Amino acid sequence: MYFLDPRFLAFVPVFVAAYWAAGRWQRLVLLAANLGWLCWFSPATLLSLSAIALGLVGPVATLAARARAAGDERRASRIGWAGVALLIAFAIALRGHAFLPDVVLSTTVLGDPILHWIGFSYFLLKCIHVMRASARGIVAPPTAPELLHYVLFLPTLTSGPLYRLDTFVAQLDAPRQLTWDAVHDGLVRCLWGAGKKVVVVRALGAVVADLHARPLAWQPLTFVALYVMLYFDFSGYTDIAIGFGRLLGFDVPENFKQPFTATTLTQFWRNWHATLGDWLRENVFIPLGGLRAEGVQLAATVLGTMLVVGLWHGFSLVFLAWGAYHGTLLLVENWLGVKPLRPHRTPRWRLWLRYGVIQAAAAGGMFAFIGWTT
Repeated sequence: MYFLDPRFLAFVPVFVAAYWAAGRWQRLVLLAANLGWLCWFSPATLLSLSAIALGLVGPVATLAARARAAGDERRASRIGWAGVALLIAFAIALRGHAFLPDVVLSTTVLGDPILHWIGFSYFLLKCIHVMRASARGIVAPPTAPELLHYVLFLPTLTSGPLYRLDTFVAQLDAPRQLTWDAVHDGLVRCLWGAGKKVVVVRALGAVVADLHARPLAWQPLTFVALYVMLYFDFSGYTDIAIGFGRLLGFDVPENFKQPFTATTLTQFWRNWHATLGDWLRENVFIPLGGLRAEGVQLAATVLGTMLVVGLWHGFSLVFLAWGAYHGTLLLVENWLGVKPLRPHRTPRWRLWLRYGVIQAAAAGGMFAFIGWTT
């Protein structure tokens, strides 16, 4: 799904109007719209995602929650991890067969099949969260309608931001009223995101194409322009998702929190795709040992987390190397004891120098990754 698809642009006003006119039937209209749009856009996608959610994720979450309620936390954990393993095995099989040709979640200005896969992987992350959070007793297992609402919620379906299940269900259950502030904020945010994607991304795309055709000496500038273009592309999508959610009365979480002003790599990863970072801490970093880990365990925890990020982008040695690169940098930063700078207490030259170092380190792996996959 792509927010600037003409079909979607025609669908949204009708949907939003019907949603607010539905009164106490809002949840039914919302679910019908989620299912209806996917059926219109790609029936195979609707069938596949619904089957995974209702046939695997829901039953695993329910069984794990029942085991925990009976006092058997180990069994609950085993059930949750077994569900995750089955889901990942299915994803690997799907990825290994060049994806199902009729299952489509995401198209983009970049036209990259990797991003096509990432559209599906967001759905997988939400499914893993449901099973693991239910097994750990963090959330109650969702009902079938709540689960479909959560995994198929149109504003966040293809590229996040990643909601926590309990936060989403609380907003789903809360009474909602149409206000001028919500309409204004939602429309402004949508237009801001669309401007990024339609104007800025396309302009930078032309710059990247021009620089890429030039001699080798120009290629560092190509990478810089591409890095900035990726930021505007992804953050523009997030702006539209947040604005669309606001039009429906939902507070979709922020995803990009000024990553270019990060003064440590840890801070950068908390600000660049923040909700993915939260998901990784809860579902990978903490289970592997988290902040309690030391020495070899800490190294394995950090590297393991970043390797998962690499595999999330794609199943290949290039992505594993990308994850190992960033994991190693985070370990070096931790070993050196690098702390965030306080802007109002730090000389401007030192602050800007740190900005440049962090961006160069963060972008370095991206450049190598892009160079090997394009």
